[in-house]
Amino acid sequence: MMGSVVKPGRRWGAVFAILCAAGCATTDRNQLETALAANRHPPGHSPADEGYVIACPDHVELRVSSRDDIRFVGPVEPDGRIDIDGVGRLRVEGQTPTGVRRQISTIVDVSYDAVSVRVTHHQSRYIFLTGSVMGSQQAVPYEGPESVVEFLQRAGGLKPGAALNQIHVVRSRVTDGGPPEVYDIDVEAVLLRGDRRSNLVLQPFDQVYVGQTKRSAIVPMLPPWLRPAFKAACVFCPNPNALRLRP
Repeated sequence: MMGSVVKPGRRWGAVFAILCAAGCATTDRNQLETALAANRHPPGHSPADEGYVIACPDHVELRVSSRDDIRFVGPVEPDGRIDIDGVGRLRVEGQTPTGVRRQISTIVDVSYDAVSVRVTHHQSRYIFLTGSVMGSQQAVPYEGPESVVEFLQRAGGLKPGAALNQIHVVRSRVTDGGPPEVYDIDVEAVLLRGDRRSNLVLQPFDQVYVGQTKRSAIVPMLPPWLRPAFKAACVFCPNPNALRLRP
């Protein structure tokens, strides 16, 4: 007996129905994306800067408002020092901007508020952003203690198909000789429910991995003529339960 022949249109119709079922299980990200962007810090601003530990070759700007002859703008040298006009060579490596301000105010005998110290270019340490991001990998400058959500708000660059419910942090622990650690970050809990228990504070050289939604993974496999219908169908069948992190 001859087997039945399935016409291409019907075959793709069946495939479309199956894929829509999978695509409709993807995260409706509107709320998460809105919450993630709501408190995004403007370029050049980092709330963690005061807790940042200065190291070579970071660039530092130092000024004393009451002394025009005391200023410095430039990189920290390999010996951890900067050569300040009117003061001389001062070791700043291993100190925060706050610590350097206190040190200068004591040396020059001026008020603490008269001293301004800031890191203009963070170049000594990085956090690696991988996965569904713009480009295969980003080395984002480490700017001090900040949580994963704060880091994502600062870094940006996530692809439209990034799965905000599939974010993991890998910490190598090479310096202390321990095994690598992997942390699951529940962005929905942090942003929508105020539960910050998984909102890990990042350390230099951590790797932040952003997963990909099922829908964005499926679309490139479809023939071009089927993609618009698949995208349109998935808009009307979001599954809010898909926001939950898998165990």
